[in-house]
Amino acid sequence: MLLNHENSDKTSSHVGFDGGILYYNTKDKIIKYSGAQILLFIVQEGKCTTPKGDKHSMGYLKSDANYPFTKYSYNVSQGANIYLSSDGYLDQTGGEKCFMFGRHGFQRVLEMHWQKPLEIQKNILIDTFYHTNKAKNTKMI
Repeated sequence: MLLNHENSDKTSSHVGFDGGILYYNTKDKIIKYSGAQILLFIVQEGKCTTPKGDKHSMGYLKSDANYPFTKYSYNVSQGANIYLSSDGYLDQTGGEKCFMFGRHGFQRVLEMHWQKPLEIQKNILIDTFYHTNKAKNTKMI
């Protein structure tokens, strides 16, 4: 599937899409998920599960229109938290050694705070993002 109207190398628009589709069956407590460059995180009882995911975007001229995206299915318990994240948050670098925050750093934050209200979790994630960015920027001076 191409998102632009032309299918040639002369096209001035190089538009694509990274995203995920999440289906949640509340009766059977099942999540079905498929994603293009978007990670799914499920936290149940303090343990975070993350499928590897497909490192393939959709719609770009060089994208395979027939790429078979992986379909994941998970049983979830009452009280499970479900998060989706793009690489924009995970790829932030910072800290003393200027490492990427990464999937494992994100998982650690989720596992530490999953029982807090979502509004508090949001603020923690925002603060963590800005702290990581600030450490990166002060490191470069």
